[in-house]
Amino acid sequence: MRAVGATKRKVGRPPTVNTLVPRQPASWESAAIAAQLQEILDALEVPPIDSETRGIFQRILYRQKYFGGDARGQVVITLRCIMESSGNESALIGPIVRAVSHCMTPELINRGLQLIEAFDRIPLVSVLETMRGLDVFSENSLGYYFSIAIRNKLSAILEPAGRRQASKRVRVRREPKPPRVITQVAGVAKSIALGLELLDLRRAVSHNLSFGRQVRHRFNIDGKHCAELMRAARVFGTRPEIYGRLSWNALVLLSSPTMSVSVRQDLEARIVAGESVGGPEIVRARGKLKTGRRRRPTDQPALRMAA
Repeated sequence: MRAVGATKRKVGRPPTVNTLVPRQPASWESAAIAAQLQEILDALEVPPIDSETRGIFQRILYRQKYFGGDARGQVVITLRCIMESSGNESALIGPIVRAVSHCMTPELINRGLQLIEAFDRIPLVSVLETMRGLDVFSENSLGYYFSIAIRNKLSAILEPAGRRQASKRVRVRREPKPPRVITQVAGVAKSIALGLELLDLRRAVSHNLSFGRQVRHRFNIDGKHCAELMRAARVFGTRPEIYGRLSWNALVLLSSPTMSVSVRQDLEARIVAGESVGGPEIVRARGKLKTGRRRRPTDQPALRMAA
């Protein structure tokens, strides 16, 4: 037996030993990318920059092999916009460089000297301090909204008011439509001509199925519309003094078989006299239609249903 008071052994995993693992350099921190950037900095006589700003430029150069484009040109134009614009000599710091480089679209880069002169009117350090003083943006989102602010200012500077107004969609005034009476008469005359053509076809083709097939094939109209066209043309096809003064709906109502001869003749006389007669007045003159089937005359045999 163990001695009383012996220490109790602890069971479990041994304590982890903290070992310092050296940080591996990122891909854009390679010696080749650093030498490529230093060549650009020396050519433009750029003063020494901090590691954050250097890392931003090296990322731009490194991403070229994945996204293409002119990475060296983007670095050069970003440096020139900051260093060669008046009042921005001390703006070569990380947040400003990141925001300006995000604004360098191909359309802006092609503006060349105009783009650099536009930065003369954008105090980059002052704008950045103002946005930080608002205490609204975090450091992670500040660069994104800062680039939007720079892009909006560039758009206002590089696009004068006259050009912006000219680029807006110009509303072209359409020619006034002809009076509805003119278009209505032309449409009714066209329908009467079509009805007369259908009547000629009906005289040539007596078989119902053949006639319906040819109407659908040649004119692409249904049976109801075909019947209205033929009926209106049969009654008023030779009377332009009638169909030239009515709408198509009124002409269909006036030529309907439900219209009594005396009422139709009275309406025709009023139309020829120059009185304005429309569809509602024709319906009132016709009166209410009787519902239900007509009673078969006693001398007419009943129709037999097909088996």
